[in-house]
Amino acid sequence: MAFWDFFSDKKKDDLPPGKKTHYQGDLSKTDIIHKLLQTPKTERNAEWKQQLFANVADAAFRCVVPQMIKGPDDFPYFILFLPNAYQTFQAFTIRHMTEDFLLESGYGVVINPKGNQADWVFSYGDIVNFKINGEFYTTITAPQIEEKEIVKKDEELLIAQPPEKYLPKQARAIIRDFLKSMGIEKPQVMLMTRIINGATVPELAFNMQPKDFPTLKHFEFTMEHLSWFLPKHYKIPDFPETGRPGTGFIDL
Repeated sequence: MAFWDFFSDKKKDDLPPGKKTHYQGDLSKTDIIHKLLQTPKTERNAEWKQQLFANVADAAFRCVVPQMIKGPDDFPYFILFLPNAYQTFQAFTIRHMTEDFLLESGYGVVINPKGNQADWVFSYGDIVNFKINGEFYTTITAPQIEEKEIVKKDEELLIAQPPEKYLPKQARAIIRDFLKSMGIEKPQVMLMTRIINGATVPELAFNMQPKDFPTLKHFEFTMEHLSWFLPKHYKIPDFPETGRPGTGFIDL
């Protein structure tokens, strides 16, 4: 039996802000996470990560006040700590938090933060991927392409609306608000499939170019930060300055 003894039994109306339901975490997985985090960071290899990802979603964590922190990247993170031994606590689990409030609030998750360090950090895009695929990180087989691949003007494209399975409605709303805050008055998106080296590559395109921003630095800042809201394996293409697809975009 894990040494995390028991949960508190607060009434429903005593739930902390943002939490809609009681969670029942898996204490055996909490114990696994506790043991994993005793490993020095220099020794946390691929097997260590695999064990962390297999158990972290259902492990029981405790919350603190304040519940939120702004990371060094200026994005909001919900704070989770491992529970203290033999002390009552109200359980928080990432699996339940995802549907409960993380997706609609646009939060990432930070585990055991201390100063500018933490045991692990999940971006909002990692949470979105967990919602979609049941895992925080998805590995795909794709052709090698440039980090900033520019869509050629005469390139053949297959264009579609991104389905709910690819971009959940909660994520669309969060990204829309972010792009509006960056000066895009009417953010739009489309799912664009390209043929690269004989392989099909889906990419998520947005209706913006450098000319839509006051400076190139402003554009690059927006594109860099946009990736925080998306699963890490998603690609965002650049369009040539001379033009971009005129049809296919839909409102976020």
